[in-house]
Amino acid sequence: MRSAPGLAGAAVPCGFAWVAGESGMVAAVRRHLLDRGQEPDRVQFTGYWRLGGPL
Repeated sequence: MRSAPGLAGAAVPCGFAWVAGESGMVAAVRRHLLDRGQEPDRVQFTGYWRLGGPL
């Protein structure tokens, strides 16, 4: 799994976060949000494809 270096200084959204895209990136962004205090039930995420191959 990759990290989310572009989010290092980003603020955690208040309210709801919806993340969709490449599955590794989505997992990294979700982990980043949760590690910084975003409530798990306030994050919706979907991985649509996997880098280098199908899901």
